[in-house]
Amino acid sequence: MTNSEIGMYTPSDKTASEYPYGWDYEWYACDAVGNVAVFTTAGIGPVPLKLLESRSTSDAVASMALDMPKRTGATMLVSYPRPDSFIHFAERGFFAYDWVDIHRTTANRGHCYEMVSKPDVPIHILELPMEFQTQLWTLTLTELRFGQCPAIDIQHHFNCVSAD
Repeated sequence: MTNSEIGMYTPSDKTASEYPYGWDYEWYACDAVGNVAVFTTAGIGPVPLKLLESRSTSDAVASMALDMPKRTGATMLVSYPRPDSFIHFAERGFFAYDWVDIHRTTANRGHCYEMVSKPDVPIHILELPMEFQTQLWTLTLTELRFGQCPAIDIQHHFNCVSAD
């Protein structure tokens, strides 16, 4: 399955520090217990600056995750017309958060990534290739456990850049 087949893009032709404006860009982080989540930006959501500094590694993590085999069941937590990508992520063991503010009026924005799908059995960072663990450890949300967080204000945890 390709990124475009599930509606996600990880453009490697952009410069490493450029915000992926307009791309439903995916990036990964881990929580206090080593579970891994994917965050999709909807083209405008915040992205940690340290991730953009190592954009090629981030893009490689996204490609690796895309090619992983299904390993568990998944639960969709919201109704989307095309939930394929979020089901795909959760079936690989990733919690999936989306920047849903793109669909809200300014007054109703939550300014958080919101969980849209979850795995029955989460993947642990130590189950991923070593070359990706290093980046994921630098993007650890040390105070959080994804299974207990329906929404995350990523800008509270990292210095970020966004198009919003």
